[in-house]
Amino acid sequence: MSSASTASSGQNNQKGTNDGYGPLYYSLTFEMKFKHDNDTCYLAHCYPYTYTDLCEFVKKQCTFQNKDKIRKTVLCKSLAVQTQSILQFANRSS
Repeated sequence: MSSASTASSGQNNQKGTNDGYGPLYYSLTFEMKFKHDNDTCYLAHCYPYTYTDLCEFVKKQCTFQNKDKIRKTVLCKSLAVQTQSILQFANRSS
């Protein structure tokens, strides 16, 4: 059985506190144990992307200046009563 690294997660910046100065960095480490030596394992990680993040991004993109390029229409409501939209991208000005 082979293994890798240790498990921890944290938030750090240059001074060690979130005092509003300097960039804020995150780190993630973990431990994996494999059943067989020389196995190939692929891992992927992504920061959380919430429905609110998506709505804010769409709102920023669907502006009056972009009305000829991006069209947003409501498809339906989810069981949680959240609006589900369709985004259509096109160059309608030509």
